[in-house]
Formats: sequence, C-alpha cells, structure tokens
Amino acid sequence: MNKHLKHPLRHSLLCLIATSVSMTSLYHNLAMAQDEPVMDTMCYAVADNDKRGSSEDVLVRTYVNGKIEEVGTTSTRHMEAVAFDIAGKVLYAAAEPADGSDGARFGTLNLETAQFEPIGNGVGTGNGEEGLITFDDIDGLTFDFGGEGFVYGTHRREHRTPQLYDLLFQINPYTGQFVQNAFGPNQDYVVVRIEGNPQYYDIDDIASDPADGTLYIVANTGNGVTSVLATLEKANGKPTGVATLVGSNAVDDLESLAFERIAKPDGSFRLYGTTGNGGHNKHLDPTAKNRIYEINKATGAAAYLGRLKQPEQPQQDYEALSCRPEMVPPNYTCLMYAVHDEGQYDSQMIEIDPFAASGTGAIRPLGPLYPRHDLEGLALDQENGKLYASSGSDQVTGIPDGAVYQVNRTSGFVTQIGLTGFCEVSAFAVRLTDNTLWGWARGGNRTQCSPTGPIIIDPDASDKNNLGTLVKAFPFEKPGIQAIAWSNDSQKLYGTVVTDTGTDLYAYNYLSQKLERVCEGILRAEIEGMEMQPDDMLLLTAHHKNNIGIVAYDPEACEVVASRTFKNVPEYYDIESIEWPAKECNYRSWLYATSGDAEIQLIEYDMVPQDVQEAVLYALGLGDASPDDFGLETDGDTVTVYIGGVVYVVRPAIYSQVRKATLSGRITGAKLVDIPGSACKYLDFESSNSSAQSWKLCPVAGNEAALQNALNTYGKVSIDEDGNVVLKGADGKVIIQGQLSLNQEQPSYPDGQSIPPATTDTAKLKEVADQNGDGTADYEITYPNNWKQWLFIQG
Repeated sequence: MNKHLKHPLRHSLLCLIATSVSMTSLYHNLAMAQDEPVMDTMCYAVADNDKRGSSEDVLVRTYVNGKIEEVGTTSTRHMEAVAFDIAGKVLYAAAEPADGSDGARFGTLNLETAQFEPIGNGVGTGNGEEGLITFDDIDGLTFDFGGEGFVYGTHRREHRTPQLYDLLFQINPYTGQFVQNAFGPNQDYVVVRIEGNPQYYDIDDIASDPADGTLYIVANTGNGVTSVLATLEKANGKPTGVATLVGSNAVDDLESLAFERIAKPDGSFRLYGTTGNGGHNKHLDPTAKNRIYEINKATGAAAYLGRLKQPEQPQQDYEALSCRPEMVPPNYTCLMYAVHDEGQYDSQMIEIDPFAASGTGAIRPLGPLYPRHDLEGLALDQENGKLYASSGSDQVTGIPDGAVYQVNRTSGFVTQIGLTGFCEVSAFAVRLTDNTLWGWARGGNRTQCSPTGPIIIDPDASDKNNLGTLVKAFPFEKPGIQAIAWSNDSQKLYGTVVTDTGTDLYAYNYLSQKLERVCEGILRAEIEGMEMQPDDMLLLTAHHKNNIGIVAYDPEACEVVASRTFKNVPEYYDIESIEWPAKECNYRSWLYATSGDAEIQLIEYDMVPQDVQEAVLYALGLGDASPDDFGLETDGDTVTVYIGGVVYVVRPAIYSQVRKATLSGRITGAKLVDIPGSACKYLDFESSNSSAQSWKLCPVAGNEAALQNALNTYGKVSIDEDGNVVLKGADGKVIIQGQLSLNQEQPSYPDGQSIPPATTDTAKLKEVADQNGDGTADYEITYPNNWKQWLFIQG
C-alpha cells in the first residue's frame, strides 16, 4: 500500500492453522545458520483412545518447523500424563498397561521406539484428608523446578456423586511409587481446591515454570467444560493444595500443560496447552479437538496456535504434552517469502509455495502477526540463509523507524538486530557479487527526516544504532522508490516508483551512480514487491480486491512475459515485499517467458491521484491543525483513512474536472458535502497547482464477492458503485435495501497468533440494533478475513 502517515496511531489493535500440527509459533533461538543445526523446541505428545476399545496409545514428536512424526505405539492405554525430567533427558509417563492390568503405572517412554517401560508395579494407595485413596487415574505430571526437583502427580476423581476434588501427590521416580508423608505425618496427598471457585474441581494437568518453580494447574467444571488456569500456593517449598485462580482460558477440554525449556529474551518461558477430543461440548465446535495453544500466565487466556494432526492409528484424544530443547536441523525448501500488510502497519510473514497445485502456487502464514512493525523490505542472504527485513515509518510510538530485523524462516519470529540510522527504509536487496545487503532509504513519510537514497547495511556492525551507510544521496521523494532488486550481474539496482497512473521502473547504475527511469508504466497498478529471478526476469507483485497478481517482467524489453494470480486470499493479499531463494531452488525460475500462460491477465486499476489523498485528510479536519491520531493509505482505487480506532474505506470517483497526472501542490481548501439519501459524500477541494475539483467518495464493500455470496442465498443481490445494496426475491420484490457504511472495523488477534487463513468465501450477516440513528435495525457484516462493516437498512 502507498501510505501517508502524519502522526503514528496511539491505539493498538501472533501457527499455521491447518489439519496438521503447527509448532511454528514456538519460541526458539533466532540466530540460526542455514548449514548448522540449531537448538530448538521439540514437543512430544500422546494421543490416547479416549477410553474406547483396547487400542494402544500413540507417541508423536513435533518439530518447530511444523513437521510431525509418529514414533510408535506405547503398549499402554489411557495415557494422560507425561513430563520430562529437569535435565530434559528422560520422558516420564503414567498409564494403564495395554494387557488389561488394573491400576496406573509410572514409568518412562523410549523416545525412539515409543515403548512404555514401567517402574515398579503401581503407584500405590495413599492416606490423607479423605482417607485411603488408590492413585490409579493420573492426569498430570511435572518435575518441580522450584525446589528439590520433586515429581508431582494429580489424581482424577471425576464422575462421583457428590463430586470430589482431585488430589496432588509426590512420586519417587526411582521406585514408581508415591512418597509417604510427603506433606506431613499421615499426609500422602493434599486435596486441590481453587479458593472462591469451588466449581473447578477437575484438574487436568500440572506444570512447573522453569523460571521460578511456580506450579500451574488447568482445571474445569467436569467433562472438560470451562477450563481455567490457576497457581498452587506453597509452604516451606511444597504445595498446600490451596490454589489461586489466574483466569479463564475460554477453551473447553484443555487437557495438558507444558512449559518451553528455552527462555525468551526477558528470561521468561512460554506455557503451552492442548485440547483433547473436545469434552462434553465437542458437538458445539468439532474443530476444537486436538488444538495447541499458548497460555498467558498472567491472565489465563489461550491463544490458538494450530492443530495436532490425527495419527494414522485410531487414537483421537491428545491429553499429554511435554517439551525440551533439541538440536534440529533447518528444513529449508524452495519457498518464496513475503510480507503481508494487515491494516495500517501490522505485519504478517507468509510463505508462497510456487510449485504447489500444479505450479499455480499456495499461500500460508509463517509465524505470528507482528502488530505495529510496518515491515517493508525482505532480502535473503543466499550464503548463510539469513532472511532480513526492514521497517518503514507507519508504526506507533516506540517501534523504531528504519530498523533491521532477522526473520526465523522456520518459526516466522522476527527479532530486531539494530537500526539503519535512516528513515523509511522501504526495500532490501542482496547484491550477489559481493554479498552485501542494500536498502533504499526514502528519507521519511511526507516529511524528510534523513537522507534519501541507496544504503549498504552491515547487520554485524558493532554500532547497532547505525548499521547503514549512505551510498548516494538523491532529492526527497524524487523519485520515491518502493521496491528494489539487483540485476544478476550486480550492475543495476532496479527500483519501482508509484505514480498517479501506475508504476514506473527505475535503475540505479552501480558504476556511474546515476538513477534513471528505464520503463514507464510497467503496470497500471501499485508495485511494492519486486525480486530478480535467475533468468533475468523480475517478479513483480500487485494486489486488488483480495487478489494477488505476480508477473514476470523483462526489464530490457519493458514487457510482461508471464503471470500468476492468487484469487480470494483476503487474509494475505497486501504484499509489501517478496523474496525468491534462488540457491535453494537450484537456481530455477518460477515464471518465465515460456511458462505456458494461455493468456496474461494483469491486476490493474485506476490509481487514486496524490492530491485527492491529501484532500481527503484535509476535508476530515486533518490538515496542519489536525489531531495526532490519523493515517492514510491507498489500496488500488480505494483510500483507507485511520482515525483513532475508526477505519474509513472509500472509493473516490471522478465527478468533475478531469485532472492531469502530475503530483499536486499544497491543498488550499477541501470540504466534504453530504449527498441527500446517500452514504456517499462530495469532496470539493483546490490545490496550489490545479483548478477546483469535485470528487465523489463512496463506501466500498470489504469483500464484495463474499457479501454477494451471503445475500444471494436469499435471492439476487446488486451492489452499485455508490455502496447501495438491493436484495430481491424470486418474484422481483425487494427484500432488503440499504447502504454500506463508510467505516470498517479491523480484527484484533491474541498476542502470538498468526492471521488465520480464511475458511469460507462467504460473509456472515447478523441483525443488530440501529447503527446510523434512523430508527431501523441494521446488519453487521463479518468478512472471511474477519473485518467488519455495517449495512444500514432503509425503511
């Protein structure tokens, strides 16, 4: 998007959601080299048979790169508790033998064969507050990091009348039996009760925080309903059974807890949990089974990360999980990387598999959404495999402009390396002959704050606040380079410049240091992503109305030679940058002159002139004496304005005075005029170098096709260019008539979650109370990408 931000917004709005496991959101060492293994998190999970039949449990291992492996069957049934020891070397478990022997056994799982090796012949029967209890239904295990490394287990007492609270006890890992008098004389266990919340009696798992030994439990009201997080109080280093509620997970049937063993930069450790088969309410949301979440230790909130793949065996219920660091080799393949711009300045890394679906490609998220980062450029060092990103200047206060980041290519995690020392670094590219990282500093957004021109970045420089060095200074915004890519001979640095009519291609000559336009009007669209292929064809990205177009462009002949279009990708369509890993693709190109396209179909549209964008801001009272909280960006033929927490999306349509395609002067006056009976408004304005103009601003459907799909189930709908919606029945009579709202609402996502892929091409409509003050109930529209808009019903 072409963005113009006067002041940063002060409001705030992170894997893969699929049928297979996604551990890509797990935090791990971000300083990785392509040809060396790295210390990463690996988790082991057990799927039991949900107490159906006599099938054995299955052990699986999940890698941070999303790979999942079945280790094998365990020769047990109903395994619901596993835990690594403090050193992370031995995986302990509790389960019933598959041969039908009574009672739970404590033992270890062989990480190569999955076989359960029992220790002892049963955990035993302990004494305490509620008399003699046999520990034969163990649902939770953990090694305590806070003291002597004790092993704690929880015993389930569900389905009793009256309901009974679950128990906490200690296990001797050498004998496999409970520890007598662990909590005092004749106190082999303690009853676990959450203070002030007696309804949560069912303890599904327990986990010790490696940072300080705090014991966390996940509990529910029985049958997996309404899971909550709580902490166990300790006295003299041992838990008392008294628990304090942290908060609700807002998730049913959360069965397991596990801490990551690799600390984050702040020294804390991430807490994960998994759901089982959905519990008592599984019929309400069948997709809620076997999911993995990151749990917020401060609030208890669960952020969805992905789904655990069903094993080949009939087991269906993941109730046990434990993680440890392991040396995991990188698993790079021929995948393109790109950055999607969500809203005004939020960034989502994505992967594009160019050869999927018979060569048409597939798109999926990589790692979490990064709010307020405004990532603009990407570049891959082909020698060491490191992926770098740059930031622009559309971030809120506190997020640095012109920063350099490294992107972990397996997890999608982004970590800041330092600052370039320049403003609005819109693009990155690696020069192949000397392997140097180049960027283009635009110098600022509307107001210059640093020199403009090509810069060389040294990510390993000692001065982390000045990683960039200016190569050649050029006038501010003349031209405004958006994307860059080096020619394969490293003699030309190509750059795209967005104009009022489309995009031009420029070339910076490495030897002469001259910058000149080499191709005019390469596309009648805005190009922000550009990459050079091994065949000397540039890859260019354009987007419009939830579609992505990628074309191969010959910069010598100034012509498009091939194209691919990704349709209906509302969640990832706004591509800021694209990176082709030529070396890992064996120097193969994706699109080339003989790609076999039957017809080249380009994404093109009418551009919104610069002075119209400025006039929109002025008319909304956002000129020199404007509020701080606003921003503006263009997306093809639409304009999006951000004011505080409100987002307005409009399509300017010419009303009078055809303007020349030149950059405007200063806006000297602008106003919005209501149009009676219409959601549109007239925008009247003048600028210092053009005569008076009048434009019509009309609301735009967030996803017109999705809205049509929703309404066409009731009849036949028409949506005109003024945002008027009319739905007629088979008899031709009007069922609904209304106008779309100018404002739209951006979704917010839990910290650590990626933008989920759209699972439908149809919008959802819900009748709501009057939204525009005319006394008539209206409709709330939720689009496939979770953005919202309103349909104001007339009469």
